[in-house]
Amino acid sequence: MANDKLDQGIGAAKEKVGQGLGDEELELKGKAQQLKGEAEEKLNELKDSAAAKANDLLDKVKGEDK
Repeated sequence: MANDKLDQGIGAAKEKVGQGLGDEELELKGKAQQLKGEAEEKLNELKDSAAAKANDLLDKVKGEDK
């Protein structure tokens, strides 16, 4: 999970440096890295949510519903 936040931060920095230098390629690489980090973050959230729902369902099936 830390990598997704790291990608977002580094991507933002690359984007700003690219803007400052007028380097469109660096700016676009920064945006892409940010989007990659955001996508990874959302995927991790979905995985966690799915795991929690699966565990809840298993608890209900086992009769351990509280």
